[in-house]
Amino acid sequence: MDTAAKDLSTLLREQDGGRPRTRIFIMGCGRSGTWLLTGIMATFNDVFLLAREGPVQQFAEIKGEQSVHVAKRHFAAFRQADVIPPEIGILAIIRHPFDVLTSHHPAFETKYHILPRRWLGEMEALRWLMETRRPKTMIVRYEDLVVDPDRVQKSIADFFGLGIRISAREYQRVFRPPDDAKEAMHGLRQPDVNSVGRWRNDPADRDHIGAILPDIQPMLGWVSMQFGYDVAWP
Repeated sequence: MDTAAKDLSTLLREQDGGRPRTRIFIMGCGRSGTWLLTGIMATFNDVFLLAREGPVQQFAEIKGEQSVHVAKRHFAAFRQADVIPPEIGILAIIRHPFDVLTSHHPAFETKYHILPRRWLGEMEALRWLMETRRPKTMIVRYEDLVVDPDRVQKSIADFFGLGIRISAREYQRVFRPPDDAKEAMHGLRQPDVNSVGRWRNDPADRDHIGAILPDIQPMLGWVSMQFGYDVAWP
């Protein structure tokens, strides 16, 4: 185990004092639905949800007595994927690459928030998680989450041994995100199926994808094969 992971593991064991606890780190590329997935985690029983972005080390700051602690990654957390202690579960979200790479973050002036180099780094970390068969790691597709949030919620509950208290479709009732998170989500709203494939209807988005295609290969092919995304291009 890496020294950084070992140090965090020691801190968490001391914090728990022998009490069993589940810890889940929300990961995924920006504009992939990480805040929505974080909000869904508020629908489970006995969860302390740290609704801010940060490194995995922020688990050591959580003092809640709940049996489940959930924290969300910040923009550089993918670079630490290999030093996350194995006792911390990872719940990662993946979204169609073209939707991610054409998504706009309302807090930033740039039209496209995620650059190819960021996406490639995130996907490399995801591939490492999968190829090493890292324990306690679950990956969900954004498309499945917005189309049938209750089914994905049930899968998460089964994987991590969680109890469900309300429907995932009602996550807004119990999720209290900071203002910057609400802005990133374009408001606290129901999972939006219309967000799937939105790039197809925007000529500027299609031109942008065509321009960056050489930069995101061959990773694009790997993502397509693993998660069933149609990335065929005329």
